[in-house]
Amino acid sequence: MTYFFQGKEGTSLDQYVRVANDILFNPEGTIDRAEQAYEQQLDAEDGDGSQSSLAGERALASIERVSDDPQAKVDQFEEREDALRERFQKAMA
Repeated sequence: MTYFFQGKEGTSLDQYVRVANDILFNPEGTIDRAEQAYEQQLDAEDGDGSQSSLAGERALASIERVSDDPQAKVDQFEEREDALRERFQKAMA
């Protein structure tokens, strides 16, 4: 659901739509909130090397990898766009 739902199916659907729209329109903020939630969860635990601590650390690593990947793709896109624009201008000259 990538539009603003106006129906009356209940609060669960409304919450889902808000989250979906937030992910669509503010992906960086969504990633930041997920990362903060995992960090708070890890801080709440004692850090005794338990399985949940290890799972949390793996989750944080995955979030970091996900957040780095889009920026790399943006940079790659912008480089290609500049190269194509330059070629097009040379061809038009």
